[in-house]
Amino acid sequence: MEGCSVCTGTQNELLERLVCALEKRDVLEPQDLEALCREFEEHEALSVQDFLLDAGIVEKEDLLGALEEVFGVKAIDVLGTMFDHTLIKVFPKDVLLRNNTIPYLQDGLVLIVIAGNPEQEGLEEILREYVSNDIEFFVGIPQHIDMMIKDFYQDELFHVEFENTIAQAHYEDEEDRYYWEHERERFEEGERDVELDRVFEDEEHDAEEEE
Repeated sequence: MEGCSVCTGTQNELLERLVCALEKRDVLEPQDLEALCREFEEHEALSVQDFLLDAGIVEKEDLLGALEEVFGVKAIDVLGTMFDHTLIKVFPKDVLLRNNTIPYLQDGLVLIVIAGNPEQEGLEEILREYVSNDIEFFVGIPQHIDMMIKDFYQDELFHVEFENTIAQAHYEDEEDRYYWEHERERFEEGERDVELDRVFEDEEHDAEEEE
């Protein structure tokens, strides 16, 4: 296949490789490359993988198959995968987002990580700043990896806020209970407060009626 004469760069080299892989799947033709280069330049997607998917040019299953062939590693459908939250927490959120990677599973001493671009220069060295494991890369669709990372940290924030809200509610309930018990003791000991007298007298009246 001839190189694209319209645009150059790492992303467009990847686009050429993907078109070649998709040609074998009877999804695209070699002559589609130049038009796709032009479309990608005008598209808002940051990666050619996301561009091909968002523009409706390929189906997810075909794209995953092409990624597996291009990068020579197993392709994972990130959206259909359950992740180990303890592994994700090992890495700072910004590191995962900036490098478009998400820890997948630990197999013995090997940590398997899904990356949008397993060929990214220096990626293994970046991740090894946080783990001592050997690292093996699988490949996934970049926007899906990004989505899963953000969803995970959004859920974490939700749980923290929810727990804080519950704790605050318990504190306020206890504070309120203490206040009313204290005021009832004052009432029973004859310390008068006109408004509180009415409250407690109404309660006693209601209790007598129920009897």
